[in-house]
Amino acid sequence: MSEKQAYQLQQWQLRINDRMSSGQTIKEWCNANDISQDAYYYWLRKIRGMTYISAVRELPGRTTPSNAFVEIRAEEARPAAAFTPDMTSDNAVAADQVTSAVITKDAVRIEIMSGASPAFLRNLLEAVRYV
Repeated sequence: MSEKQAYQLQQWQLRINDRMSSGQTIKEWCNANDISQDAYYYWLRKIRGMTYISAVRELPGRTTPSNAFVEIRAEEARPAAAFTPDMTSDNAVAADQVTSAVITKDAVRIEIMSGASPAFLRNLLEAVRYV
């Protein structure tokens, strides 16, 4: 990063901190400071991205974020549930399993079934923090 870029980044960090502490909405603050909302959001995204990457690098045992599969092990195995009689093996779903929550972030979609154990949910939410 050049000196000019570092200076701009520092100035925008100060501006964003100023806006947050002002109590004004983004629109009000941008109008009062003669700054376009597009520029504000551009720098906000840039600063958040850089902050996220530096925070991930500081985590012990973590690497730079990348596309990866994360294995989540349930602490206790659930017994095989009965299947509804009219379902084929290709689309069979346990009768007691219904989607009770869906988490969506960008291209990631996680469906949480009603029978999920608390331990599994803790592991899942821990893994989702790094998505």
